[in-house]
Amino acid sequence: MDNSRTWKDKTVDVMSKIAANRYLRAIRDGMAVIIPVTIVGSFFTIVTQLPITAWTNFIKPYAAGLAIPINFSMGFMAIYGDLCGICHCRSVS
Repeated sequence: MDNSRTWKDKTVDVMSKIAANRYLRAIRDGMAVIIPVTIVGSFFTIVTQLPITAWTNFIKPYAAGLAIPINFSMGFMAIYGDLCGICHCRSVS
């Protein structure tokens, strides 16, 4: 039992050092912020792209309106990624 406790303690020490890394923390925090936008965009993508013929025919008139949240979420993630990259470059320089 003593060996396994030592192994667990060593693993916890290594993982805590990795978690304290500022670059990995920045990636983690950025992902946490963008997850709700990703979920909303993914939901609308699933609704508009279901491979059921009856559903496709039903949703076809509304497809343009349902594409707005998809385009917003993808565009927002692109802008957010660019801004994070710019802020990171300024803080490193």
